[in-house]
Amino acid sequence: MRRGKIDHDGLFKTLIGTFLMPFLHAFVPELAGLIDPTSIKLLDKELIHASGGKMRQQVDLLVSCQTHGSEHILLIHIETQSSARPDFPARMFAYYAALVTRYGDIIFPIALLSYHTPRIPAKHEYVIDIAGKRVLQFDFTAVQLNEFTWQKLAESQNELAMALMATLDIPQEEREEVALRFYRFLSGIAPQRNLTEIDVLTGFFEQYLQLTAREQEQVMGRLTPEEKERVMLPLSSVGKENYRRGVREGRQEGRQEGQLEGRQAGWLEGELRVLARQLKQRFPSLSAEVLSRFERLNAEQMERLSLDLFDFTSPADVSAWLNSL
Repeated sequence: MRRGKIDHDGLFKTLIGTFLMPFLHAFVPELAGLIDPTSIKLLDKELIHASGGKMRQQVDLLVSCQTHGSEHILLIHIETQSSARPDFPARMFAYYAALVTRYGDIIFPIALLSYHTPRIPAKHEYVIDIAGKRVLQFDFTAVQLNEFTWQKLAESQNELAMALMATLDIPQEEREEVALRFYRFLSGIAPQRNLTEIDVLTGFFEQYLQLTAREQEQVMGRLTPEEKERVMLPLSSVGKENYRRGVREGRQEGRQEGQLEGRQAGWLEGELRVLARQLKQRFPSLSAEVLSRFERLNAEQMERLSLDLFDFTSPADVSAWLNSL
């Protein structure tokens, strides 16, 4: 399910630029084994077109690095492509030629192809034959995502591959399972990663999968309290709003069907523990007296807290919320 226009280039550049080594380990492991990760540097991506120097063009991602035990520079050029184009191999060669002209270093070209169709293997070479003579043969590495299943990407336990699951053509009935696998993985790595990295992964995944409010609530409901606590803080604004909407709709249906009591009571008890820990983590200066007031909330007030929590920006907001009850 896709809604609205997605900035494919921007999202992929940010994801791969943040997780270059996981990208290489997942899709070009032979190259990953050669690279010294401490030597990686992002380079200026602008190329001056040969036509009078008036037209300017950018490659998607250009990285400078060194191989283990060597001082020689290796450039890695990564180009992302969200639609199948017959002229793409020629464009990859044009980029290669321009990069060689500008930098003169050894270049390893990679194309990441994210389109759903066609599923036939993409061409990964540009060849020119004249009068029975091969005058040019240019090869590049093509990573074609529609050759993978989401289950295969999930098996890798690679953070970049997990985010890329959302770009695949996922059957409707499997969307919640894909999201659950991603959020559980995210909850496992969140304590060891900085917030920027988690934001990049979450933002990319949610832009492509775009769960409905109901799907978001169903997925969050299947997480343990500890998993939910680690996931909810980095959840994107879209994901948070979907979760809020799903909670509102689910609670309303539960009341209409007369099934709220019992089934929701246990959920609310666990939710209270999660939200209390989140508040303490976000606002360490909250006093024990303030925190103890949350333990006296009834079910209706707990519902309101689960929706309003994301709007708190300071301990004063927390106190004002409690005083408004």
